Amino acid sequence: DGCVTIGTFDLFVNPLPLFNVPTLFELCDDAVADGFTEFDLSLKDTEITGGDPNLGVTYYLTPQDADAGTPVLVLPYTNTSNPQTVYPRISNLITGCFDTTELDLFVNPLPIPFPPVALERCDNNADDVALFDLTLADADIIGAQTGVFVNYYLTLADAQVGDPATALLSPYANISNPQIVFGRIEIAVTGCFDVTELELIVLPATDIGAFGTYELCDDDVADGFTVFDLTQWDFQIAADPTGLVITYHETAASASAGIPFIDPAETYTNLSNPQGMFVRVVNTDGCVTIGTFDLVVLPLSLIHI
Repeated sequence: DGCVTIGTFDLFVNPLPLFNVPTLFELCDDAVADGFTEFDLSLKDTEITGGDPNLGVTYYLTPQDADAGTPVLVLPYTNTSNPQTVYPRISNLITGCFDTTELDLFVNPLPIPFPPVALERCDNNADDVALFDLTLADADIIGAQTGVFVNYYLTLADAQVGDPATALLSPYANISNPQIVFGRIEIAVTGCFDVTELELIVLPATDIGAFGTYELCDDDVADGFTVFDLTQWDFQIAADPTGLVITYHETAASASAGIPFIDPAETYTNLSNPQGMFVRVVNTDGCVTIGTFDLVVLPLSLIHI
């Protein structure tokens, strides 16, 4: 029959999907600190596709797997080396055309928090509260590491969040005794961190014992009372009282609290004979010690005419 018919059809080459080469995917190591952690690779989808809803991304262990489209990595994916390269496959969901690229994974190390020595401060008003310079523990926690810094937080949860707005400021007044606060050591460049505990201890005032007897002779009235210059007793308390705050008190309670005290600018007349007195000594570190001594008025000698 030899009949001929003629028709037309179109040849069309669909373009490969356009995508962005992904930047390095960095995560901090987990608590095990072994260089391996879980990566949610899907977090890179939008970066790669530029937000194009017609593109889909799957991830593969090798370039050959990415070309074949199988087996797809299950997410989250735990790296098997550090660093490691995986292979995203970018597919046009309408045409099925695809291209592949590389994605580098890297696990940043954690800083090492060395256990700090407890910070101790002395109580200066018998209330179990003292002011602590928390930064004094920095050197203990950091050790020889460089490029790191430490902030302190009231709770472990706050330390893990690491918001500078909730960091404790120095000097810090403790709210219990003893108290645990949490030091967050962080690598400045990567933001990777770990947390350790710091104990704050307020030491009570200590009893430094008795300092003997401050004796004076009775005055002309001969009534067992006389005037004492208590500042003269400073040198019995300390051979060199420079830098010390020495106050004298009539009761143990006022010596512990620090108030009221006998005005050193005024002389003091004993209230009884003998009379027990209390001395409070505060050194340059704010440490308090309390001691006792007696005021004794010696009777005048009787002179027979």
